[in-house]
Amino acid sequence: MEKQFDHKESLQLISQMINTAMHNLRKGSGNIILVWGYLVMFTSLTVFILLKTLDVSYHAHYAWFILSIGVIYTFVKGMKDKSETTRTYIDSIIGYVWLSFGITISLLVGNFLVIDFSIFHQWLLLIPLILLLYGFALFITGITTRFNPLIIGAIFCWVGATFCFYIPANYHMLVIAGAALIGFIIPGHLLNQKAENNV
Repeated sequence: MEKQFDHKESLQLISQMINTAMHNLRKGSGNIILVWGYLVMFTSLTVFILLKTLDVSYHAHYAWFILSIGVIYTFVKGMKDKSETTRTYIDSIIGYVWLSFGITISLLVGNFLVIDFSIFHQWLLLIPLILLLYGFALFITGITTRFNPLIIGAIFCWVGATFCFYIPANYHMLVIAGAALIGFIIPGHLLNQKAENNV
């Protein structure tokens, strides 16, 4: 028979789960955040430079395939972590949020790829949509783990997405590079620093 929790015990259990998730996040997740942050920043800056230098500018977007390195890294790290780390319910929720993010981005980009490249106005929406989704995933992760740098990164992504509607499309790459810096790289380093201080 299942034990019935009173209000106080329920709050203690939830708090304990959040603290355990925060501890797990500090122990290992800073590196994956950093890998994605640096990959997205490097790739977006590469695309920005290629857009300025290539004769056929849309070929610059093939550089986004560099992100497949992150997909492989994430898959390998996820398989390794499954066997080594105890996962809480909160850890699972965060994992599913980022899995949903990855599936949504893949579907979004995949559908944009089948659209004729000459329909340029449709491509203007891609980076703002990606930034909105980044913000969503970062915010959920930040709120769930009570890690404010991720929440700040989420807000920056949302502001950046809005900003993209008012600037030329080539400069969207600079906004997404800034989002990678503020939403992933800085929080990733802070997370690793926090882990070192707790050892």
